[in-house]
Amino acid sequence: MRIYYVGESRSRNLSVATALGVDGEHWNAVSENVLDWRWVMEDEFNVPTGRTLRGVDLLSPKGSLPRGLRRRITTLEEGLEIMMNGLRVLESAGWRQGGIGVVNVCRRNSPFRQHRRRDRAAARDRLLELVNASVAADGRYAFFIEDEAERDGLPELAAGPVHRDPILAACPYAGDGDSGRDAARDTAVYAAPYRVAGDDELLQMAGLVSYALLQQEDPTAMSEALNFHLAFGILKDVLDRRACPRDPQGVDRL
Repeated sequence: MRIYYVGESRSRNLSVATALGVDGEHWNAVSENVLDWRWVMEDEFNVPTGRTLRGVDLLSPKGSLPRGLRRRITTLEEGLEIMMNGLRVLESAGWRQGGIGVVNVCRRNSPFRQHRRRDRAAARDRLLELVNASVAADGRYAFFIEDEAERDGLPELAAGPVHRDPILAACPYAGDGDSGRDAARDTAVYAAPYRVAGDDELLQMAGLVSYALLQQEDPTAMSEALNFHLAFGILKDVLDRRACPRDPQGVDRL
């Protein structure tokens, strides 16, 4: 079994969807590493472990977490350090014990604002297809876990097997000569209920990964000034490049 935590980040130009995959046999160790990091962040920056961390908040011009949080991050540099440390924790966990694979989709948005919801749904659907191909190739099954806050306006995934879309065939899989259409014959992905990100550190981590990719592809002036647009490169050893082997980072770009 492999559990995939889904994170989304968006800008005017792009929609990014990330699936942070953790193999069941490594889940306890990975979860403990991430939780230990959160305890350190609470000690160093007064960020309670029960609060949701989002990249857009950590690098906001005000340098603070969402309104209502009593203990605040006071500088952008502190927010940057929290995110960079989080990405390093994920990379380190993958290097030490393995069992982590990150799948990413980056979709260029329609110029029409009324199509943004459709762009999000298309990125998520493509992500689902790639996850399905990954676990099918490994002879595994997977659960898809999504953030309750991101469900607005998106079709809810069925509780049973999730059916695929032929759009996957546009990207060859695993470099073995088979197309995505060939690799996705058997359904391998099941949808778990939505969860509140504040209750799940790995779900928050998936969101930070998606934000790092967004800032690489479509950086704000703030990200460039802080060199955060380079942060996604930290994850080079945990990226599932089989998702799109033609891309150096395995990112499926639509």
